Amino acid sequence: MKITPIINSFFITKTNQTNTYKSSQTKSLRTSLPVDTVTFQASIVPEDIKRIKTLLAYQIPDMYSGKIMIDPKEVESILQSKIFSRPLSKSILVLKKYKQSLFPVEQEVVSILEKDAKRYPTIKLEDAIHMRTMQALLDLRQTQKPIFESLITEAQKLPPDKLKEFNNLMEATRHRLYNQPILIPYSAKEFKYKLTRIMDGIKSRGVYTEIKTMRKLINIASTLPEKTIKEHNFKSKKKTEIRLYPKTNINHINGKIHQMSKILEASALKRDKELNELFNSTKMKIYNIPIIAPFGRKSFLYELKKITHSLEDAKLARELEKIAAQLPTSKQNISAFIMHAATHSSEKIGFDILYSSIGTVEHLLPSKHGGGDFINNLGLATSFLNSERGHRHMDTQMNKHPEIYENCQKYVDRLIELYNKGIFKKLGIDKSYIKNFVLKMKRMSPPDRPLNLDISKLN
Repeated sequence: MKITPIINSFFITKTNQTNTYKSSQTKSLRTSLPVDTVTFQASIVPEDIKRIKTLLAYQIPDMYSGKIMIDPKEVESILQSKIFSRPLSKSILVLKKYKQSLFPVEQEVVSILEKDAKRYPTIKLEDAIHMRTMQALLDLRQTQKPIFESLITEAQKLPPDKLKEFNNLMEATRHRLYNQPILIPYSAKEFKYKLTRIMDGIKSRGVYTEIKTMRKLINIASTLPEKTIKEHNFKSKKKTEIRLYPKTNINHINGKIHQMSKILEASALKRDKELNELFNSTKMKIYNIPIIAPFGRKSFLYELKKITHSLEDAKLARELEKIAAQLPTSKQNISAFIMHAATHSSEKIGFDILYSSIGTVEHLLPSKHGGGDFINNLGLATSFLNSERGHRHMDTQMNKHPEIYENCQKYVDRLIELYNKGIFKKLGIDKSYIKNFVLKMKRMSPPDRPLNLDISKLN
């Protein structure tokens, strides 16, 4: 099989077309979300977690990065004020306040928005993002191109059956990249996952009626049956067999979606952009109606993993996954961030800029490995780095991020300062928390390079 024609056709740039992205068109640019296991049960927050979270109101540095974390209660207050829906000249003032707490990509976004606020003070946050989507798309494609080319070249080593699966994935990817209609199977798991992601954003606004509506929707969604069929290219001339739902099953699923839609229409969330688009796209998937779906890095890696996980050549599988992992994320690349935000409302964009730097409770020994919610197993880290760590053991995390040695000391120094000022007593946190944190971090650090934290200033 010749590689060159595949690579060349994969990245044909249609320069003879006018590519102006309006709000109504940008839905095709949204980054797909990964499909993970979703739990639809409410949980009670343990008292120790609540107690540690109260420290976030006191300028606590992230134990991993040293950045001063944003108190989630402040973000709730900001979202309730609807400041991000106001003119850019007003909303940028809030973002500038937290600029030093942001990670590099988000900081760069704020710098761009500062310039736009001076030139176009009356536009909204979403308008400023929309103005930059065309250039961001071109820049992102240029970054993705050599990565896809390397992946296609390496994939030629796959056995015939796996190569066929890979080529199907790349064909679907090409259609996603160039906004061409494609058939995507309905997945209850994906629908529930996206619903809970939306719930996370709505929870942060702290509006009880909206949260109550979302709980109703999630409760009904938990009863949806699963369906998984192969994704097919709408424009493909090849005949493919599609396993359809029995009519009764389609009616049952559509009935549940319709029930949720009626609840949404009667609620304060009836104009919520993300919810409406989720319901509309889900209905189209149920009836096998082709839709324009964006390319999503996480979903691409997920589909590639399905191809490589049973590959006998483990070295080739690792190499393919390693190449694909180089595809830029919205946390690494300014263009990827802009394209991810392109279909969001001003409120959601503002939240996304702040989200990575919001303080969260970190389990020193991950829950997956038996770490409990008791106070001696808890620290504080930004949402982004908490998520980035995942279930890695602390010694592995510290080997990957040696800057933790310095930043953990910053974390401890601030805790000592707060204790000496009487803040710990006010919050009901015992002095032993600091001592136990220091001892546990030393025990969990690499044996050949233990973390020795200085607590000599602790009164």
